[in-house]
Amino acid sequence: MAWQADFDEGLTIDYRHFDAAGIEPLYAFGYGMAYTDFSLIHTLRLETQFPNGTLAARPQAQRESSPGGNPELWEPVLQIAAEVANTGTRAGAAVPQLYVSFPPDSMPKGTPSRVLRGFEKMWLEPGEKRKITFEMARRDVSYWDSGLQDWVVPSGAFTFYVGFSSREIVASTVISLR
Repeated sequence: MAWQADFDEGLTIDYRHFDAAGIEPLYAFGYGMAYTDFSLIHTLRLETQFPNGTLAARPQAQRESSPGGNPELWEPVLQIAAEVANTGTRAGAAVPQLYVSFPPDSMPKGTPSRVLRGFEKMWLEPGEKRKITFEMARRDVSYWDSGLQDWVVPSGAFTFYVGFSSREIVASTVISLR
């Protein structure tokens, strides 16, 4: 008999399982210890990079296949910026993280409520503030539609969250992409 693993959990693995099941973990995904304190400015700045504030549902079809799929999937479509400050008395490293919630009414069943789309480790001296910018590609705001056999940007309101772990969300902003 051959070994077999049935992946019936779908996309709800790791921190996404805890979100779906309403479980509060002892240590959240992305949790880290530091010898200093950090804060995040509560206002996120969002800048779209597509004309007229709209984004086509699907990338333009290609005649030929290329490595990594359609190159349009990797083109930037928006940026989310925040400011991180070291409010402690020692230098230290902060790791701000960006999570995205897709429009729930436009998504297939089993889609996680929130997914990690970016993070960056930044070293800050005491009292130092620094801007962090997360650049989002079309693929970051798309899902794979198995019926269409293509990546699709769903219609509706996306929520972008920035925090220091999957549970320590400090700021959020909402945008409709289509």
